[in-house]
Amino acid sequence: MKSTLTLILAIITLCLNQSCSTKETPVKEYDGARFFSWANYSKDRDWDKFFTEFTDIGFDGLIISGSPENLTSLAKIAKKYDVEVHAWMWTMNNGGIANSNPEYLDVNQLGHSLKDSLAYVGYYRFLNPAIDSVRIKIAQGVEKLAQAEGITSVSLDYCRYVDAILPTSLWKNYGITQERVYPKWDYGYNPEMIKQFQNKFGYNPQKQIDPTMDQEWLNFRCQILNEFVDSLATITHKYGKKLSASPFPTPKMSKAMVYQDWGNWNLDMAFPMMYHGFYYGDINWIKQAVIDSRRDMNPNTNLFYGIYGPDFNHPNAIDITEALQTAFDNGAEGFSVYRFDNLTPQVKAKLKPFLAKHKELFNKK
Repeated sequence: MKSTLTLILAIITLCLNQSCSTKETPVKEYDGARFFSWANYSKDRDWDKFFTEFTDIGFDGLIISGSPENLTSLAKIAKKYDVEVHAWMWTMNNGGIANSNPEYLDVNQLGHSLKDSLAYVGYYRFLNPAIDSVRIKIAQGVEKLAQAEGITSVSLDYCRYVDAILPTSLWKNYGITQERVYPKWDYGYNPEMIKQFQNKFGYNPQKQIDPTMDQEWLNFRCQILNEFVDSLATITHKYGKKLSASPFPTPKMSKAMVYQDWGNWNLDMAFPMMYHGFYYGDINWIKQAVIDSRRDMNPNTNLFYGIYGPDFNHPNAIDITEALQTAFDNGAEGFSVYRFDNLTPQVKAKLKPFLAKHKELFNKK
């Protein structure tokens, strides 16, 4: 356990570059939903019953997967309950596109493509964002969702590369330790990405002694994704919709762990996955993650503290209201929980008076 904790501290120090003080940053005014949760669409679900309980506890925003037609239908029901609907979309991890075009799948430093090898789990079907056809197909999907009547945003999930470093609590699931980036899990080496980098910088990063130490190569992969996300924001804004995303916990951690530089994205809303249980984190970890995100993110993006419901269900868990209060006190403008159906009756009972109080406080700001 001691060696594990040492590794955890090393990674957190590296990725968070922690600061003990907050930095005052002007934040874009916000007047929308504050308390969000996630769901999958089902035509068989009694959505009136769902929204009745959902709003009774205090939630007012739903991030949900589904076709444009189904989301348009759902938004009409949600409107009766004053609930915002945000269209949840898996982005770079996209089996639908990958199954038809396996050549679009990403490649690791060893030259192994996801079409022939496994990265952690079978559903990891990450595409490479340097490929024009990938960008076009994903953009078309975003545009269809953005045209769905009644939705507030298109919300990007898995808008990143394969995990170069997994959250620490998951290492045991795969019998690995990742105190640094190893070639097997270092992705972004699709031939098209290599070609574009080589045209710009004059060398092949894959032939470096240790490509993981090449800052130009890391920044290039991040920038390719940054430019793509900004193009998706242009699409959603054209239809009067916002662009949101659920990235890794902080911009610094995210860039180091999954090459996802979300602090520089043109997002309207961010739901970063500050799942403290994934990192053996305590209340101070939550505080620092919110502080660091607020400091390093685009000031035009509204920040919602993302939590994982099961982290609060066990007997020794942090109290969910303490975690939320800590996040709100340090710059979060609301929260999102994955997911509503995973919350126990006890947790829901705690949330109800807490959210009622804070909805009133947020409305007074």
